[in-house]
Amino acid sequence: MATGIRKLKTSLVLSLLLDTGCSRAPSPFVLSTAYRAAEGSLQRGDLRESLSETSDALAKIDKRDANSIWRFRLLEAEILMWQGRSQDSLTVLKAVDPGEPSDSELQARRSTLQGTAESNLQMLPQAAETFARTESMPGARLPGVRVDLDLGEGKLAVFRHDPVGSERLFHNALNLALDSGLTFGASKALGNLGMLKMSQNRYVDAADYFSESLAAAKKLNAQSLIVRTTGNLGWAYLQMGDLERASELFDESASESHRLGLPADEKTALMSIAAIHFMRHDFITAETSYQRALELAEQLGNRQEEAFALIDLAQIEIERKNYGAAEGYNKRSLEIESAMGDHDTELYSLVNEAQIASLRQDYETAERCLMRVVHDRKASPILEAQALSTFATLDTQQNHFRAAEMHFEEAIASLETQRGLLSREEFKLSFPTNEKAIYDDYIDFLIERKLTDKAFRVTEMHKARTLTEEFYSRNRPGSRGISLAQARKVAGRSGHTILSYWLGPERSYLWMFQAKESHLYILPGEDRIRPLVDAYRNHLTGALSSLDRGDEEGKELYQILIAPVESLIAPQSRVVIVPDEELCGVNFETLITTSKVPHYWIEDVSVTTASSAALLAYGGHQEREASRQKQRKLLLIGDPLPLAYYPPLPHAEEEIMLIKSHFVPEQETIVSGGKATPEAYFRAKPEQYDLIHFVAHGKADRVTPLNSAILLSGQASSPNLLARDIASTRLYAKLVTISACDSAGKRIYSSEGLVGLSWAFLRAGAQNVVASLWEVNDASTPKLMDVFYAAIARGEEPELALRSAKLSLLHSQSAYSRPFFWAPFVLYEGAGSSYEYPSTQKMTHNQ
Repeated sequence: MATGIRKLKTSLVLSLLLDTGCSRAPSPFVLSTAYRAAEGSLQRGDLRESLSETSDALAKIDKRDANSIWRFRLLEAEILMWQGRSQDSLTVLKAVDPGEPSDSELQARRSTLQGTAESNLQMLPQAAETFARTESMPGARLPGVRVDLDLGEGKLAVFRHDPVGSERLFHNALNLALDSGLTFGASKALGNLGMLKMSQNRYVDAADYFSESLAAAKKLNAQSLIVRTTGNLGWAYLQMGDLERASELFDESASESHRLGLPADEKTALMSIAAIHFMRHDFITAETSYQRALELAEQLGNRQEEAFALIDLAQIEIERKNYGAAEGYNKRSLEIESAMGDHDTELYSLVNEAQIASLRQDYETAERCLMRVVHDRKASPILEAQALSTFATLDTQQNHFRAAEMHFEEAIASLETQRGLLSREEFKLSFPTNEKAIYDDYIDFLIERKLTDKAFRVTEMHKARTLTEEFYSRNRPGSRGISLAQARKVAGRSGHTILSYWLGPERSYLWMFQAKESHLYILPGEDRIRPLVDAYRNHLTGALSSLDRGDEEGKELYQILIAPVESLIAPQSRVVIVPDEELCGVNFETLITTSKVPHYWIEDVSVTTASSAALLAYGGHQEREASRQKQRKLLLIGDPLPLAYYPPLPHAEEEIMLIKSHFVPEQETIVSGGKATPEAYFRAKPEQYDLIHFVAHGKADRVTPLNSAILLSGQASSPNLLARDIASTRLYAKLVTISACDSAGKRIYSSEGLVGLSWAFLRAGAQNVVASLWEVNDASTPKLMDVFYAAIARGEEPELALRSAKLSLLHSQSAYSRPFFWAPFVLYEGAGSSYEYPSTQKMTHNQ
């Protein structure tokens, strides 16, 4: 059953930045100093201190001074609303004594706050009446009040499903706040526009608004606003599948909201953190966070948030197959939604009800619930996909296999629609995380039905989505994925064995392709494989790693991943690995054979890596040949000036000189020292070169991988040659080598694998990229590169040349024989890399 498909629920609307705030200082009065202190505490986010200061002031004010009392009461009502206590806020605002304030601004602000509190409590008709009265008040014309009134009325429009009206009001508030210098109000308006875009599934626009709102809030050091906006920005990233960035933002929001005494924001952050644990199948941790969030929602009297927590707790019990508990939670959520008339939230409970009913073989109820969701125009593409996937499971249980396949295809199409709305590459990279669970279910279904060709096509549809987009549009418009026969053809044409992996929660799969045969093998689930990968990588990245220390994980991984096909791979074969998920961080050359004399697999075969089999099948061979000039050239750039916070590279110059020695000067362009800048790379017209080599520090950005960089010289400008700029500059190089630490990247995406500098060069069009999985040793690397380029100059293909270089270190009887020194480098194959190209011998001195 598909899990982990999350949607921004309208609960977030209740934790919008729509709570009206102090947009302008009040008129001076006798307790002005105390007021400024309490207001300052509120804007800084210290709600406990602000509430204490407000209470102290109220105790000292002359009971006949209605205006002064109401100034502090309004501040108290705001604080309570920020804490999520809208009912308590409304009680304060409706107090009778000491009568109405005479000040017109106070009258309008009181009415605005009352309407906002009523909206929060879903008292929508009352809120509309309150705002209508406010509009006629003289004080409503003041900029500070007008901004908050527009925000309040915009919030009401959100609840009434009027996106056009709400957007108009939010923009009115934003423009007035900017014109009036009300930074706090502008920050809130930007945040509200972000929430509106979230409700419309326009996550890129939402992230932009939240980022602007956050920047404004930080200028004011408005901690409450910072906390809330940070959490909302996390939701935008979560909806785009960027779990790591979202998790960081939620953790920050949860910690700060607890410290500042913001239970409503703490509850929202806990719900968000739980959602990520749920998607990662960590149900124990998810349940703990959901239960705490439910307690906070109940304490705050927030019925809608109670419903959301109950929905998610039901989902956990469904995954555990504890249907009685699931039904109990879901029944409670449906009762709340019915009482509130909350149709949008009810859709999620209906999917839960359908899943419970199908597992109890109550197919009629399940189908009725799912039909309501699928045909509801308010259902988001992600929720629709979850419902369709559940429909497919229901079909399978009833042996309606053709219908099941159709529903899986419709679910994937729904997700494709959502992905197509994303305008930025970094968000397209992360979005497939939302799809993985449905792909897992679909592939399991197809393999159980023995539809192995279709199953392989589906895995290929998911892999290298962004990397292959250009090649598909150019070569096979409207088509994605390749067949078993096509994969065999690629293997035969290139002389490689292709091993393509798919990791699933309960079982994983391996497809093996050679020229005349292909086979499917069922492997253990990712829960068994992932810990082995983590442990073995930690072992390899220790400089003292060797065959006689900590090699059990390497042997077990070989037994799981390679042993099933070992007898079909002849010695000295050439193997392409198409990894999935955690396997993207594994150098398969280091796996330890289970023969009588254990040894690293590199001694038996040459190994390269590709993001997908389709990437090997569709390349621009003719385009590459047409783009080449008659002379084939080497661009060698590196040994930049030292940078602060980075150690020197004493052997960088040696590496450049060793590589240089293998080619004739007329065919080399060498850029080093202070001239080795990012601008110099682009001025050199890299599209003209056959070989490109970098010798420098590398910076892998885990949060935003396209901000990973090769660190060059940069006296007058930035030294960062960014991955995003690399990817946008067309290349036709046969080989790019990045001799830098972590140049393959640190972030694994569900569809793309490792994304960093190597991915960027492949995206630009490089045929092969050599990059590192971990830290590169400055002393051993020149030795490896010397042997590597000597072989390249003799005409060897890059994969064989790199293997020879690695074996020279492995067999060196020195400290460099350990995998730490030779194994970080991996050769990644790009589009068309399996085509044969003319020899590079014309580039040698001998020629």
